[in-house]
Amino acid sequence: LALPTTRVAVMGPAGKEYVYKTELKQARDAAAKRQKAGEDATTVTEWLKAQEVDLNQRYERELMNPREALSLGSISEIVMPANLRTVLAQNLEFLLRHYVPGPMMGVQREFH
Repeated sequence: LALPTTRVAVMGPAGKEYVYKTELKQARDAAAKRQKAGEDATTVTEWLKAQEVDLNQRYERELMNPREALSLGSISEIVMPANLRTVLAQNLEFLLRHYVPGPMMGVQREFH
């Protein structure tokens, strides 16, 4: 379950380095060329930061949203805040209906 305002990404914010590696490499190469050509270092740095901010915003807009996570199967449903209690109750009721008690094994086992 996820709310419409959820920010979900498998790789997190650092994923932009992988997803846009070509664009970032091109921007960094262009910045190096501009600096070698004699352009002011602060201007080049500001330009490079602006390019990175644009790619970051693009990554958040295109990939860090619940619709993309839903299409990839990372979440099962997008729930509006007004319906959240109802959907949570339905899911908990389903889990309780299908719960089969068993011996304490695996992850839930306590160590003494």
